[in-house]
Amino acid sequence: MTGGISPSSLALAYVDWLSHLAISPGHQMRLAGKVWRKGARLARYAGQCAGGEASEPCIEPLPQDHRFAYEGWNRFPFNMMYQGFLLNQQFWYNATTGVRGVFHHHGVFHHHEKVVEFVTRQMLYIFSPSNNPFTNPEVLERTRCEGRVNLARGFANFLEDFDRYIGDKPPAGTENFNVGEDLAATPGKVVFRNRLIELIQYSPTTETVQREPVLIVPACLYTGEYGWDDSFEALVAEIVATFLQNVDPAREACFIAELDGEPVGAIFLIDSGEEGTAKIRLLHVEAKARGHGIGRRLVAEIVRFARERGYARVKLWTNDVLIAARRIYQGAGFKLVEEEPHHSFGHDLVGQIWELDLS
Repeated sequence: MTGGISPSSLALAYVDWLSHLAISPGHQMRLAGKVWRKGARLARYAGQCAGGEASEPCIEPLPQDHRFAYEGWNRFPFNMMYQGFLLNQQFWYNATTGVRGVFHHHGVFHHHEKVVEFVTRQMLYIFSPSNNPFTNPEVLERTRCEGRVNLARGFANFLEDFDRYIGDKPPAGTENFNVGEDLAATPGKVVFRNRLIELIQYSPTTETVQREPVLIVPACLYTGEYGWDDSFEALVAEIVATFLQNVDPAREACFIAELDGEPVGAIFLIDSGEEGTAKIRLLHVEAKARGHGIGRRLVAEIVRFARERGYARVKLWTNDVLIAARRIYQGAGFKLVEEEPHHSFGHDLVGQIWELDLS
């Protein structure tokens, strides 16, 4: 009846957040200042648009947010709608995170903060102008071109989905996939489990297999350590998926570190697309394995691999808050060549590009 959501747990999380926010005048003042500044930025942007001036947006969507990529969002009034929505979304992230007593508890990020931030963000998504056919320029343009046929088609799809839902039927199209024909079914077992991940070992069904297993970096660790939102998890998933689909074993690699038989870290090397240049991605060492020099060893091995494959240089992108990783790169001879402030993963960060000359 409640879709698997506990109303009491949700209410408890919001009461915890609201009660601590009510006794945090410093946080309230910071939020009031943000409202004033965001309102002023939006008003200035509106004035420039009304005057026909070419102006920079108040706020840019995150790199993986493609909801407002259509060129029609740059025209009035749609530009005001999406800019206002993004500023509002940013405000509510600031309002639901960092509240003393909810934000930090005995050295770890509090579960209630994560719940409130996540649920509030999902509720905001409902009111995104991209989700309303009357405020989405791409939908309006398609409706004009198709003479409203697209709306009729969408309504028919809705009726079919609703019929399948109340009839306890599988989603449309699943009947075209059969296990053993269109879907693989490989026996496997869980060989390692903690509160964040399950590592599944699948039994081989072919004569040859990859020499190294694939470990997907648990992006939620960065959420726990740095408070990054799930847009970082989406970025990690995109990087790993792209690697798996397009890997060139002769030029690219993933190294996995083990400690006492357990995978505790990984690093990827991919061809950057620039001639003679490789790129390091997703260096990660689990907290319990730090202090053993695993990060330095991973970087050293990936640099050795790059040199053996004939690359002239290795580049990487990181953020200034990842201090331990930056020290590893410096120790390996990388030089900082560029840095730029940006707002990603729910935070204001400083992105950095490091480079190592292999010639």
